[in-house]
Amino acid sequence: MTGKGFDYDDEAEARADINSQVRPLLQSFFGQTARGDQDAAAAPGQRPRDEGGGNVLQAITGLQLTAEQEAELETLQDLERSVAVAWLKGQAGTEAEVAEITQGYEQEFVTANIAVLEAVGS
Repeated sequence: MTGKGFDYDDEAEARADINSQVRPLLQSFFGQTARGDQDAAAAPGQRPRDEGGGNVLQAITGLQLTAEQEAELETLQDLERSVAVAWLKGQAGTEAEVAEITQGYEQEFVTANIAVLEAVGS
């Protein structure tokens, strides 16, 4: 991935870096709800989000983010997409190798099971 403009040796390192950048942003989201902003955003009859249940995505979805939080989230999302695209493009060279290995296994299967395959085919 270094050749694609990223300073990561592999996908795991990229994920770890992005996760480390997301943590403070998530804390700012939840810090916002801890100050009571969530109760104002909750629909009538809906329990406050800090009572538990749900997951992080569900908790974030209903938040009113500040312009700064929105910008930071968008920047991290752009980074994550760019890294994913670079990683996938880097995997393109392995397609031929995977196809060759698959063809070898398929040929071994046909050779080992030729009698059964001929019986089924007739």
